Amino acid sequence: MAELWRIAVSGPTIFPTLFLAVIILYWISVIVGALDIELFDVDIDVSPDVDADADVDIDAEAAATGVSSGPFQAALIFFNLADIPLMLFISFWVLLTWVGTVTLEYLLGSPGTALSFVILFGTIFSMLFVTKIITTPLKGILKKSNDVSKRKTVGQLCKLLSDLEPGRLGQGEVKTGEAPLVVTVMTRPDCSMKKGQTALIIEKNNEKNFFIIEPFNDWEA
Repeated sequence: MAELWRIAVSGPTIFPTLFLAVIILYWISVIVGALDIELFDVDIDVSPDVDADADVDIDAEAAATGVSSGPFQAALIFFNLADIPLMLFISFWVLLTWVGTVTLEYLLGSPGTALSFVILFGTIFSMLFVTKIITTPLKGILKKSNDVSKRKTVGQLCKLLSDLEPGRLGQGEVKTGEAPLVVTVMTRPDCSMKKGQTALIIEKNNEKNFFIIEPFNDWEA
């Protein structure tokens, strides 16, 4: 145990150890309520400009996740980041990187600094794909949970997370009893709205999986 601890806090291995410590502190803070679970999550704006009456041909997986095709968007989909929280992915990634780096350093008998950096960067890269495999089952669980929540959103208020012009998709935040629910929204054809405004969700477009909204001025911060 002492040898493993020495490896974890020496050489290049100190970096994944420090990141793991930050992740542990983050989840402890979430559990005790000091931090919001979505505080460090990033809302990735991948919604394209679309014509409200146009038929947009995109691949099936992009349609399911609401993400348009393209190299960056394809990478998000591949690593499940369009379906699971960013901090959840990072937590698995950092933990696996730490375990892999420390284990290899231990098995190789604490190699020199140059080889240690090779091990570190190789483990960081390879654990991206291991994290994808581990988090893939979570996609279905989280999607099912979100689908249940989204079925109840028509008639509720949402706070816009982006500016909206007619025919453009954006995101809105719906307050729930737990973490806020982020949904894809579009205004009525004759309406523009600004980020931070409050809207009423009036209808769901089941075919393209977004909600139609109209302005509402009684949002309580």
